[in-house]
Amino acid sequence: MFASSRYVLLGLSMIRNFFVAKYLGPADYGLWIVIGLLLTYGDQIHLGLRHAGDKEVPYYRGQGREDESKRIADSILGGVLGLSGLAFFCLMIYSFVFIGSEETLIRYGVLVAAFIIVTDQVNRFYHMILRTRHEFLLFSKVESAFELLRTILVSGLVVAFHFYGAIIGLFIASLGTAVYFLVQFRNEFHPRFSFFSLKSLLIVGLPLSATGLLYILILNLDRLIGALALSKENLGIYGMASLVAQVPVTSSQGISSVIYPRISEQFGETGDPAKLKPVFASAMIGAAFIAPFLVASIFLIGRFLILWLLPAYHRSIDVLFLLSFGVYFLCLVPIPAAVLMAAGRNTLYLRSEISALFIALATYGFVFLTRPPSLPLLAVITSISYFLLSTFLFLHVFRTFGTRGADRLREIAKLYLPSLYAATALTFIYTMVVSNAEVDFHRLFWQMVAPLGLFLVLYLPMVYLLNRNTGVVSKFLRSDVAKGG
Repeated sequence: MFASSRYVLLGLSMIRNFFVAKYLGPADYGLWIVIGLLLTYGDQIHLGLRHAGDKEVPYYRGQGREDESKRIADSILGGVLGLSGLAFFCLMIYSFVFIGSEETLIRYGVLVAAFIIVTDQVNRFYHMILRTRHEFLLFSKVESAFELLRTILVSGLVVAFHFYGAIIGLFIASLGTAVYFLVQFRNEFHPRFSFFSLKSLLIVGLPLSATGLLYILILNLDRLIGALALSKENLGIYGMASLVAQVPVTSSQGISSVIYPRISEQFGETGDPAKLKPVFASAMIGAAFIAPFLVASIFLIGRFLILWLLPAYHRSIDVLFLLSFGVYFLCLVPIPAAVLMAAGRNTLYLRSEISALFIALATYGFVFLTRPPSLPLLAVITSISYFLLSTFLFLHVFRTFGTRGADRLREIAKLYLPSLYAATALTFIYTMVVSNAEVDFHRLFWQMVAPLGLFLVLYLPMVYLLNRNTGVVSKFLRSDVAKGG
């Protein structure tokens, strides 16, 4: 349910980004991507304190030490406020080094982003609190309400004021969310500004922060490389494809967000990583079978929306198709990553990320030094990096569970089977059934609906396997949720 609710947020996010892309055009949308990357990396200014909270707050609650859990939360709030204040000060100074007409957009974008980073840190702290309390439905309702506000503000203001309106809309929505949380949780949490209190949390959080930062770097490495190697217009074209391609990852991230505090509590009770395997297996099987259908669906829907609403971005479609191959495997990453972090195997997670990142950087460097940078090459290398990250993580997770070498490969092959099957089916549909020729809305619509129906038919054997192994499909169809109760 929580993973599904993420798609409400994503739907609103897609509407917002389509408005921004349409009214800014590919070139200025490339600048928007740069500001988006700044906000993405600026969110990591907490240096792992929030990651430590995700792990330590439920861990001590699992041991029955509520006072210690509350003290940790207060220390984290003080730490993120102090660090985000430092980031705000640095960005305010840095923004004034930009001069010239084009750089002015970036300069004021950075100024507003400095405010957003502070308010977002407050919001993310309370998101952490809701996750550790397992209040995922309340979390979803609050996020959905403010995501709707964000979409209305950004979409409306970008039409009226273009780039400046879009970034101001983001800030107003972020500020409104922070005010809501401060009122809702008034007098419950009080920031503690004590380095001694933060020291142990930083020891726990910094390695987790490193894994989070590297994960974000892997997710955005293609756009960072694109910002250096591509023109602004091509960066905007690639950025649109990347935006749509990573939508399905939200499903497994939602599942991971739900099981992570549970895994952490269970590990706090038992201290045995092998006891985490049943929870991992049930979540992983669901993600492995559901994610491929989501990837294919998002590709076909994204293709329709781009050709209908954003014809200037039509070159994004082939890039989106190539990225989809890697996203099949990227969707599988959050759950094994959550297991390694909860079990205190952060070094194994880091090793997986560093290996995938090093290979990707070496490949980017070799390819782009020997031939001109191109959108398809960037997409192919990115997909390979996602596959490598997923494989390295699974090898380490099954090793943590005590699974032997040959058995590890068999377990991974089982999890990869639906993705490989779906990739083959989507390739057949894309090359034999659809085309990117300019047609009217009616034909575009049916070029989305008919391939979606065909893919669903072709994917039925995987649905059958999922239900045979887990019974989840039958359970869902019999549930009150499916009946609307």
